[in-house]
Amino acid sequence: MRQAIFAFLFVSIITSAVLQFMIYQNLDSCPKVEFPLLAFIFIVISFFPPMLYRMKRLRSLVVITHIATSLCATLFSGATLAELHHVDHICGKNADYEYNLQIAVIILYNLSTIAGHFIGKKNNNMRQNDEVEFEEENLNLLKRVNVSI
Repeated sequence: MRQAIFAFLFVSIITSAVLQFMIYQNLDSCPKVEFPLLAFIFIVISFFPPMLYRMKRLRSLVVITHIATSLCATLFSGATLAELHHVDHICGKNADYEYNLQIAVIILYNLSTIAGHFIGKKNNNMRQNDEVEFEEENLNLLKRVNVSI
């Protein structure tokens, strides 16, 4: 189950980043629209801190960085949606397609946030069973060794 959730999380973040980049490229001709690029950058950056959670010494810094980048990605995605809602007044351009893509970006990114909360740590019972099996194997190896003095 954990692997399926991780796969969904990975696909949804990558898809939201690709869609956000497409929105940025489509609105590149309008220099007054600022948030699509920021949303893309923070979506991409928010993908990396969870990879560093195993670093015990820097864990609190990694968690704070992950929360901050995820929050900024969500904030800038919403700001992009607000800009797209008013892009006809800002640039005189019809951006209905980009508006729908931005809604998809927000839904996918928020679903990945929800999925990330379901991953959690490995089950302690599984970890303890692995440790017991490892210790039993080591004991068996030690029993097989003939020590003669």
